[in-house]
Amino acid sequence: MKVLKYLMILLFSISVFSLDVDVQMTGKEVVLGDKFQMILKFEYSGDVEPFVSFEPVNAELVGDNTNSNSRVESRVFFAAGKAVQKKIYQLIYEFQPVKAGYVHIRDIKVDTGGEITKVRSQSLKVLTEAKDLGDFIVRAEVSKDKVFKNEGINLNYYLYFKNEITQPEIRKFPTLPKFIKRFELPKGGVERISLQGEIYKRVLLYKAKVFPEESGELKVDPIEVTFQYPELTRTRRDVFGMALMMGGGRYKSKTLRSKTLKIDVEPLPAENVPKNFTGLVGKHQFNLKVTKERILVNDVIEARLEVTGDGALEKFDPPKLIQDESFEEFDPKTEIVELGELSSKKVIDYTYLGKKSVNLTERSLKLSVFDPDKRAYVEEEIKIPALQVFGSGVSTPTISNVNNIENEQEQQSSAEKTDVEIVAPLFSVEKAKLFNYKWINITISSLILLVLFSMTNISHLLSYKADNIKISKKLSYKNIHEFLTLHGEGTGGLRDLVDSKNISPEAKKYLLELIDNAEKNEYKGKSIKLNFNRKYFVEYAKAQLDEKV
Repeated sequence: MKVLKYLMILLFSISVFSLDVDVQMTGKEVVLGDKFQMILKFEYSGDVEPFVSFEPVNAELVGDNTNSNSRVESRVFFAAGKAVQKKIYQLIYEFQPVKAGYVHIRDIKVDTGGEITKVRSQSLKVLTEAKDLGDFIVRAEVSKDKVFKNEGINLNYYLYFKNEITQPEIRKFPTLPKFIKRFELPKGGVERISLQGEIYKRVLLYKAKVFPEESGELKVDPIEVTFQYPELTRTRRDVFGMALMMGGGRYKSKTLRSKTLKIDVEPLPAENVPKNFTGLVGKHQFNLKVTKERILVNDVIEARLEVTGDGALEKFDPPKLIQDESFEEFDPKTEIVELGELSSKKVIDYTYLGKKSVNLTERSLKLSVFDPDKRAYVEEEIKIPALQVFGSGVSTPTISNVNNIENEQEQQSSAEKTDVEIVAPLFSVEKAKLFNYKWINITISSLILLVLFSMTNISHLLSYKADNIKISKKLSYKNIHEFLTLHGEGTGGLRDLVDSKNISPEAKKYLLELIDNAEKNEYKGKSIKLNFNRKYFVEYAKAQLDEKV
């Protein structure tokens, strides 16, 4: 029994002091001449700096991050009501293979001041040249694969090809769960690019900016695309004797699917989180404009806050600008305005009603964002000007009413001063004519022209067939956005496009409500039913045609 007791104590002590080391290699194969990395990740909160040793076989160490601040990250979590600090180490070692064959990293050890943790040896294959990628490749590419929660990532899906193809058609779009999505219609044509030493053509299939809503390992799901390419059936030689592949006039169909990508998402630091943190990650600018700074009681002050930056503006809630009982605040109106190249700004319109006399001095509103480059929270400042409300707390005439009263008083005083008696006008029966044939002819001619013009418009309206309007009955933010921008002109947001159209009030109300509900579904996870009404879509599209005519 004593032997078993001592054995259990020994096993417990080993489990306490040994580290749980996660080791990863960047790929299973490497081309001779290229570099690869070994990444060690573990938690350790001791005072002694960990020391890592290993023995590389058929590879040379060319760099590491052991002297960089990026090697360790401090995190705080709560246990039993107390804050506990963790240190997470991520040590990166970069190697270059010496010759073709296999590379081995053996005898890997982590020394934490007397306690040594052994790590399993790692191996990968060294190729003399890159593998043939094939004639067609579909893949997703991201601007970064390690980010913070709510940090923006540029995501592009490309189709690479060597020979000619027909226009590709997307069969299945990526759903991108656990991400906020901000997509843009792909622009530009085919471009030439070198991929692993080979020349390819490529076309952009799908473009978006995504923001991870959760920490941990998130997946970027694939896209599926189909296209046709000419079947090469004959071989001829040119005047120099080089082989030329000739097509037989037949096309073959091909469907490809990109691979799933993994994104490592870090949580935001839980230590020293400011109370005024907005949830935005990245660099941002705040610009406030106030229409009036001095008003009468029962008059309104309007303000506009524009927020431009890299973060997920869709989740940014309007901050309180005025918190005083002398003002009544109406619900602010918000809109996301696209600036192009996946950049956007959030416009927030405020309306305040002055209820009683007050004098507010100039002040500053401070908001915090998280800067991923500095790995720290940064405070931004918004200047709010001094505001004054004149008058008593009871209802007083507005400026326009005051002007009307003054005009009425002036008219009364002028009438009192006039001694001339006003009588009805006298008409001379002899000089008056019952009919004026000249004006009758002009009137009839005008009516004829008006009828012809109306018939032309009616025939033009009838010739505009509703069948020309293509939009799916299954509405989503994506196809609503595509339709309104396709049949609209301007650089503003969707609401600006609708407001600028010469359409009926019913059509405007329908489209504006549709935009609001679609944005809530897309950006806030709602499930509001989007009712389809083809009549208003046709009216919107026809308005653009009428403007051009």
